[in-house]
Amino acid sequence: MSRLVLQLMTESVALALTGAAAGTLLARWALTALVKFYPSNLPRLQNVSIDMRVLLFTTVLALVSAVLFGLVPAIRAARPNLVEAMQAGIRSSSGSQHNRFRSVLVVSQTALGLMLLIGAGLLIRSLYRLSHVDLGFNPSHVLTVNFDLSQTRYNSDQQDRFYQELLRRLRNLPGVNATGAAMPLPLSDDDWTISFDLVDHPLSESEQPSAGFYIAAPGLFEAMQIPLLRGRFFDDRDQRNAVQTMIVNQAFAEKFFPNQDPIGRHIKIGAGDGKGRTKEREVVGVVGNVRTGTLTRSPRAAYYVPLSQMIWSPPSLVIRTTGDPLGSAEDVRKTLADMDREAPLFNVRTMEDLLALDIGEAKFQTLLLSVFGGIALLLTAVGLYGVMAYSVAQRTREIGIRLALGASKHVVLSMVLQRGAILTAAGLSAGILGSLCLTNFMEKMLFETKPFDAPTIGAVSILLASIALLASYLPARRATKVDPLVTLRYE
Repeated sequence: MSRLVLQLMTESVALALTGAAAGTLLARWALTALVKFYPSNLPRLQNVSIDMRVLLFTTVLALVSAVLFGLVPAIRAARPNLVEAMQAGIRSSSGSQHNRFRSVLVVSQTALGLMLLIGAGLLIRSLYRLSHVDLGFNPSHVLTVNFDLSQTRYNSDQQDRFYQELLRRLRNLPGVNATGAAMPLPLSDDDWTISFDLVDHPLSESEQPSAGFYIAAPGLFEAMQIPLLRGRFFDDRDQRNAVQTMIVNQAFAEKFFPNQDPIGRHIKIGAGDGKGRTKEREVVGVVGNVRTGTLTRSPRAAYYVPLSQMIWSPPSLVIRTTGDPLGSAEDVRKTLADMDREAPLFNVRTMEDLLALDIGEAKFQTLLLSVFGGIALLLTAVGLYGVMAYSVAQRTREIGIRLALGASKHVVLSMVLQRGAILTAAGLSAGILGSLCLTNFMEKMLFETKPFDAPTIGAVSILLASIALLASYLPARRATKVDPLVTLRYE
């Protein structure tokens, strides 16, 4: 008996090692493919590789699984019940206990597969809504660049003249529709919040509000196509020593001036001109809301001040072109070099690139869970097919007798499919119940999508049920082709 157990265990371990080797090769290929979808704004991209400790752990896990799941069948096979093995009437039902165990495994596999597919479906639905969110501006055909100026060679007034002249020259370049500058840039990593006070009705220090703060040059709103709701944009009237002005967004106006016109109101912000001086500013315009920082966060109250009136450091240039934005990058570089050869140009990218970086992590999470869900769907189909095929093989005598007594092929087909449908229904029920717990942990990963989204759960369940029933149909169809004469002659 020991030699028989050893032989069966050797086969089990050999299969496990073969699967582990194939899985390692597949993992190397999959890792190379997944890195191409890995968003560049996620850290340590260059360090992504197969960890030897993880590889060793999974190999040991494969061996342990082979021993655990191969030992019991090996011992059972080494100790057969010879009486039952020779009784044909019992042969078809002797493995009922094992059939129940296989059924439990298929139900569990179906449930886990459904949970993964529901998670993937929710992320796909969330990603779709995230990619179609209203940004508040038009990112297409927009080039953004950064540059630097020597603080020792340019004072604030010289910087102001430099920025105005640079924007004027860029505006005259061929293929350029509009130019502007901003600090910080929407969808960038910077996110400024500065307090302010309403001059018309001052607030106490405990209730002094704050809002998003942005520095904008004339032409920014036109270049990004941010709509003007009331008042005017920044222009040549907003010079360094002119009346101090500001523009607020719609969220700011609705929050701090409800049912009022903010145009002409005066606000004192908590940021100075770099010399410790703060001044009252007059609201001259109201613009539409813009999503800043991350796309998942709703537009917040924010205000803009003119670049000439608050020069801190060189802003990001925003250039709207008629064609490919990157095609104008060299002209921008030459224009800057003509004005100052020592001024470096960097971070040359399009606004659509910034948008892609922002949703890159969400895309990657969706891709990973979708791949895992697809693998789970395949394993569920294979597992159910194996159980049904084995069940048909075990019931060959019964099916042959039924056909010999006049049962139609339709009845046999329904009989086999019914078992597959029962297993599938049990797995779907358990999977839906499990997903109710799983999706609650995914709530922070979703955007405008409820963790229990009925359309997503329904669509995924129908998909899995269709694949499962197809896997059951193939063995059922084979059962209808059993020749009753051959079966009875064998008996």
